[in-house]
Amino acid sequence: MNTLAKCYFGVIEKDLVANYSLSPRQVAILSSIRAPHAQDFLITIPIDGLGQRMNDRQFRSVLCYRLAIPMFSEGSLCPSCNVHRMDQWGDHADPNLK
Repeated sequence: MNTLAKCYFGVIEKDLVANYSLSPRQVAILSSIRAPHAQDFLITIPIDGLGQRMNDRQFRSVLCYRLAIPMFSEGSLCPSCNVHRMDQWGDHADPNLK
C-alpha cells in the first residue's frame, strides 16, 4: 500500500507543479511533507516525561506551516524572541547573523 500511495502522490505532485503556478516555498513544502517520516509526528504516542507532547498552539502552528496557511500578520513580532519581525508564515531571520 505504501508503494502504491508513493506512486500516486508522485504523479499528483508532478501535476500540481506542472499545472499550477506554485511558489518556490509551496514546492519546498510539498516536497518536504513527502519525505520519509515527515508525518511521524501524527502517529507518535505523546509521552510527557520524554518531552514528546505538543500543546494546541504548537500543533496548530505545525499544521498551518505544512498546509501553507498564513499564521501571522506581516511585520508582527516573533512570539518566541519578541525582537525580530516576521513574515505572514512565521519566518524570520536575525539580521545580525552572517
